[in-house]
Amino acid sequence: MKSAKYAVALLLSLSLALPAVAGDVKDFKGSVEGTSAGAVLFGALVERLDPDSMEMVLDEEPSEDGKVRHMYLEIKGAHFGSFRLDEMSLETMFNKFNPVAEWSDPEKISVENIMAGNFSATVCEADINKALSEKIDENWKNVQVDIKPEGLFARGYYVVKGSVSLKILVELSTGLEVRSRKIWLNNYKLFVNNAEKTSIVKDAVKDLQPVVDLEDFVFPLNVDRIEMGSDTIRLVTKTAPKPFAGVMFKYNR
Repeated sequence: MKSAKYAVALLLSLSLALPAVAGDVKDFKGSVEGTSAGAVLFGALVERLDPDSMEMVLDEEPSEDGKVRHMYLEIKGAHFGSFRLDEMSLETMFNKFNPVAEWSDPEKISVENIMAGNFSATVCEADINKALSEKIDENWKNVQVDIKPEGLFARGYYVVKGSVSLKILVELSTGLEVRSRKIWLNNYKLFVNNAEKTSIVKDAVKDLQPVVDLEDFVFPLNVDRIEMGSDTIRLVTKTAPKPFAGVMFKYNR
């Protein structure tokens, strides 16, 4: 039985290694129009991710029952609500979507199963600050995040409203922790220049969690590790995604 399993695994690996025949590049600007299953899938991803630009490579068009053997995505400026990823690449193998006959509504295209997937994404400091400005409540003022290799640092003011409003300086230093498809502040340290209001500020910081949320991403992939740089955070799986030759779709805003 073991030998049979190894034989199946070997055949799957060889099938992925076979070079796909590259077809014509299907290039779109502003919107994606097309009737092939690949074009419909590509258009749905563009609609959901609202990217600045995107490329998708398939080893062949999706089958009628929604199977896609090998897929690669490279995306610039993907959006998840108010949150933006500067760069993102994704490689998945043996995808199973719902049947193509159900794809008339892009919102109804769903991933039912993926055998394997690799993911890499870069988040920029400026995009985090922009997302925070839209996410935080009106009590926070002038919040700025600074990303460094040794950790994440933030500074801002929290306004406690009352008969006499208080403007409290808050400084935070923290590591980051991966939890599935979310990134959380981990072991953070707070400096609050008003000791009596520390508990209020701590509760307000908890409300900012998680700082990165990819739960709405159509592909169910988990991040394995975080790499901190100067002004950037990289979210990666153990194996990096790799492009391959095949049927290519390209989009620019």
